[in-house]
Amino acid sequence: MYFSRILVVFLGLACVFSSCTQASEEAPVSAPFGLDASLLIDAKDSFQMNMVSPEAVRPVGTAHAEVKRSLLNGRAVINLVLVQELGQGTMRDSLVVDASTLLPIDYVNSFPNFQSIHTTYATDGQVHSEIERMDVQIRVDTLLSGPHLDAAAFTSLLPAFPFEPTMDLRLPVFHYEKGAMTYGVKVVGDESITTCLGNHDTWKVETESSSQVSQHWVDKKTRRVVQVVVDLGEGRRFEQTPICTE
Repeated sequence: MYFSRILVVFLGLACVFSSCTQASEEAPVSAPFGLDASLLIDAKDSFQMNMVSPEAVRPVGTAHAEVKRSLLNGRAVINLVLVQELGQGTMRDSLVVDASTLLPIDYVNSFPNFQSIHTTYATDGQVHSEIERMDVQIRVDTLLSGPHLDAAAFTSLLPAFPFEPTMDLRLPVFHYEKGAMTYGVKVVGDESITTCLGNHDTWKVETESSSQVSQHWVDKKTRRVVQVVVDLGEGRRFEQTPICTE
């Protein structure tokens, strides 16, 4: 999810001028798609982001992610916050999801001097997005058919997935610009890796969207993402690894 946020912020406005007209369905009372909300625990993680090519390793910035449960007007929610320190400035994503269903309620993206985004999700499938970019304001209203996860929180939600050797899911997600999409998420194996945090026995998970394929290594014990790699072709890749402090 973290690299996706770097990429999509620069994508064009395709799909934002149209609205879906499909009928909505009754909202679920527990997490859909086999996800288990109880597995998503409060946590803070920091990552170094690099672009790797045959010629060099170029630092992109750092990402600081937090998962925290709280109450919103008496409703149990989970706050998913991602702060990325980039060369162009600081980008902040804040997503609030229902603590039982993990379905999105409110999403805010702030990237000073570049863009501001606010998306709200209603229980009847109505989604309202306001996008301001380079002094251009766009309003997008969408009607979703059935429950959708939010694309901005996808990596943060991975600890709640039902990992097993045969897991292979096709999930509906919503992105404020691209609209309704389908993400593929599957376990492609297990692998032991070492980071500055120590040794990890992990699920190797592949996620596929319309624009990219990412690999995530999820620690089997802690269920936290400890490494991300995105193959960009021509020998280039994006890497995200933990930052460890004494």
